[in-house]
Amino acid sequence: MISDAGCFIDEYGTIHEQDMELGRGGQGVVFRTKDPDVAVKLALDSEGRPIRQRSYLEKLRAVRVLPIPTDLHLSMPVAILRDRAGYAMRLLNDMVSFRQFESDQDKDDRNGSQDIPAWLTGAPPQEACKLLQYIRTGSLRRRLLALYKSAAILARLHAAGLVYGDVSLANVYMSSDPASREVWLIDVDNLRFETENQKLGVYTPGFGAPELVQGREGSSSRTDCHAFAVLAFWILTLQHPFVGEYVESGGDCDWADDNAAQEDLTEKAYAGLLPWIDDEVDNSNATTKGLPRTLMLTLELKRLFQETFGPGRIQPWHRPVMFHWPPALARALDQTILCPSCRMTYYHDGMDARQCCPFCDAARPALLRATASTGLGGAPASSECAWRWVHELPADSSRPLMLPHRLFHPFSISAGDRDILEISMEQNGVLLRSCDGAGMHQLAAAVRGAGVASFAEFAATARLPEVARRNGFSLLLKGTSPRIVDFHIEEAVP
Repeated sequence: MISDAGCFIDEYGTIHEQDMELGRGGQGVVFRTKDPDVAVKLALDSEGRPIRQRSYLEKLRAVRVLPIPTDLHLSMPVAILRDRAGYAMRLLNDMVSFRQFESDQDKDDRNGSQDIPAWLTGAPPQEACKLLQYIRTGSLRRRLLALYKSAAILARLHAAGLVYGDVSLANVYMSSDPASREVWLIDVDNLRFETENQKLGVYTPGFGAPELVQGREGSSSRTDCHAFAVLAFWILTLQHPFVGEYVESGGDCDWADDNAAQEDLTEKAYAGLLPWIDDEVDNSNATTKGLPRTLMLTLELKRLFQETFGPGRIQPWHRPVMFHWPPALARALDQTILCPSCRMTYYHDGMDARQCCPFCDAARPALLRATASTGLGGAPASSECAWRWVHELPADSSRPLMLPHRLFHPFSISAGDRDILEISMEQNGVLLRSCDGAGMHQLAAAVRGAGVASFAEFAATARLPEVARRNGFSLLLKGTSPRIVDFHIEEAVP
């Protein structure tokens, strides 16, 4: 085993002093170092022992020459260790793994019910603490953002013909700064080209695809898709998709054998030998545990999970490929609003738009709604909805709302999350400002008034009159993919 303190020397002679352990995955352990922006990965075997350095060096050298896009957020090896099988990598000091999204049962038990607010007093203490931890870690919106960003990284890897190999809570990191959207994947030593007849693969227990756990196939883009879906379902609902009541009860076993039976059934569930908890055909392993799927998942996300864990459990080619996940998660993200009372985020979409928070029943806050249409004929029948976006208005009117690339352009996996325009709601009107000064020469604004609206072009900034707050306004994006984005302000529900 690795000691709690030590130093590692890399190929350039740099000494890395070991600090706290960040986590363990399918093939190693990651430590912080005394340099706050550097971490060290040590390769271990299945028994937790260091592996042979020579074979590992060949593996790392192969990873270094893979055609990985230069702007992809992967913590690649910057230096191979000289004395151990492992490498040093860049990992910013404020980055924390997706384990932050798990329910911390030990912490929940210590807190008891002392921090439970009035709106949760009727819930069982354990479930109330889970929900509070959900809120403390950014609620639904933060999770959807983190998943959207990580799905985009995986999709771009797959587009390059590469397989990541070990998607898990311990290998995806996000900035602890609530204002940051930085997401990185670590543990890249399993990256490789996707090839047929590959029988090798690693996985973290609970995330391995059925064909991988059963030894029928090796790592592939399809096994990455399964592992990501497990990751997404787990952190959105706080429930593993294959651990249902049948697994937790130990099946139809005798009481004396209950623990052994439950362990055996858990392994079978992880291996894809049991139906998933929300299976549409077989409800034998269903459960009501976890957060309500109707509140945590959009219909599109439900469909992706169903196809992945239903037909895709038995036939891997039925699983949605990675490219389906980023737009689905982004669309879900763009339909969330923050409750000012309980700080939970929830979906506010379509004709069934909620007038109060489904968690604490507080009235809906004031919000800005945007609908992008590709048709320019003016009549609703001639317009096709390209994107919907909604956000609560900031309590601080001086803080602008940031509008993403995906609202004004066809969805892009690499650029969809880039902010291109900010909107500030002022007392005497609406201020529009370009985030980077690029591309805004193609925008024109129109304010709906008593007469016919007309579009006026603007460059870096534009100020719309006070009537824009009351009646709404539109932005026209010209160019090769023109679209109109209509904005409406909805006042807070009294």
